[in-house]
Amino acid sequence: MNKLFLLPVLITLFAIDPVKHAPEPDSYRKKNFEHGTYTAYHENGNKKFFLVQKKNKLTGEWRSWYPSGMVCDSGRFAGNIPDGEWKGWYPDGTLRYTWHLSSSKLSALKDELMRQPKMKMFAISQKPISEAVKYYQADHLFDQPTSKPRVSLRTQLIHAKSYDIHSIEKKVTSNTTSNSGYVPPFPEMLLHGEFASFYPGGKLKEEGVYINGLREGVWEEMTLTGEKYRGSYHHGYRSGEWRKYNKEGKLISYTRYKPNGDVSEEYEFNSAR
Repeated sequence: MNKLFLLPVLITLFAIDPVKHAPEPDSYRKKNFEHGTYTAYHENGNKKFFLVQKKNKLTGEWRSWYPSGMVCDSGRFAGNIPDGEWKGWYPDGTLRYTWHLSSSKLSALKDELMRQPKMKMFAISQKPISEAVKYYQADHLFDQPTSKPRVSLRTQLIHAKSYDIHSIEKKVTSNTTSNSGYVPPFPEMLLHGEFASFYPGGKLKEEGVYINGLREGVWEEMTLTGEKYRGSYHHGYRSGEWRKYNKEGKLISYTRYKPNGDVSEEYEFNSAR
C-alpha cells in the first residue's frame, strides 16, 4: 500500500483524544444509575451536579455548581440521607450556610416514631406523628411549597419521602439558574450540630446548635438593619429571656417565654433608642 496514503490516516487516528472532548449538553448522564457516579451539565458545558450511588442509594460526595463554575453547595450522603457538614454559597462565592446533619440519628428517629416506645429518646417523638415528620422534611423546614400526602398508615407517613433523581435535578436547576432562593436537593434531613446562615454579602443571619433536629441552647439572630436577638431554645421553642439589641449594641428590649414558646412578658427600653 502507498506509504504516502497511510501517513495522513495515522496522524488522524493518533490525534483523537476522547478525554478532552467537551461534555454533551444538559441532558448528558453517565449510564450506570444504580451503582457509580452520576453527572449532569449546564447548557454551557459546565458541571451542574455530581453524586455517587451504591445499590441505588446516594452514598458519598455531593456537589453542585452555578453555570459560572462557582460551587453552589457541597456535602456527603449516607444511605440516601445527607450526613455530616454541608455548606452552600451564593453565586458570588460568599457563604450562604453551614449545616451539620446526621443520617444515623434520622434513622433512629424514624424507628422510634414507628415503635412508639414508652421511654422516648427524641423530643420530636413526643409530638403527634403528623407534626413530628415535619421536623425532618426539608420542604417544611425551609418553607417550600408542598402538598399534603394522602396517607392512611403511620408507616406511609413516616416513609412518605423518597429519593428521585428527576426531582433533585429540578431543585438544582432552580438553585443555580434562578433567583427564587435555595431549595435543599434532598427531601429529608435531620439537623444535628452547629448551624449558621448568612445574608447575601456575608452578613450573619443566625447561628446556634441543633440537637436531634431541634434548636437548643444559646442562639443569635440578626436583622439586615443590624439589630440582634439573643436567647435560648429548648426543644425547638424560644425559652426564658430573649434580649434585643440595636446596631450600636445597646439593649432595647427583652421578652420572656414560657416552656411552650408562648410569650409571658415583654419590656422595651425607650431610652436605648
